[in-house]
Amino acid sequence: MFLKKLLATVLFAFVSFNTTAGVYQDKLSECLVNKISAEESQNLTAWIYLAFSAHPEISKYSKVTSAEMQKIDKNMANLFQDLFTKRCNAEIKAVTENEGTNALGKAFELLGNRAAENLMKNPVVEKRIASFAQYFDEDKMRESMK
Repeated sequence: MFLKKLLATVLFAFVSFNTTAGVYQDKLSECLVNKISAEESQNLTAWIYLAFSAHPEISKYSKVTSAEMQKIDKNMANLFQDLFTKRCNAEIKAVTENEGTNALGKAFELLGNRAAENLMKNPVVEKRIASFAQYFDEDKMRESMK
């Protein structure tokens, strides 16, 4: 039960954006960001995308197979387990003991933010994000700013 609650706290942190951090949280954040490979970061980005795309109102836009989802889930389980038990174990223990499980979750927030930033920096994604602007009525927009 504790592990599930702890994992839920960590995973929920990917969607929160509070930037206050303690010393141990900063050290853990640094460890998390520096101890994952580029491939693991891409897997994390894919996992975040899949998590959001599961929302019932937008799931129809995602055409990911259950086998692909299972593969990404396994990759995430392996990554998180390795981060918790090996790569950042000392930092995770220190932040939990000194700053609590909320600080642990917030440390993982930076990792999630980095993955989202990498996604947003892609030129194809940037173009896709800006594409709605073609439907603006520029005169209306200018008028509203007077």
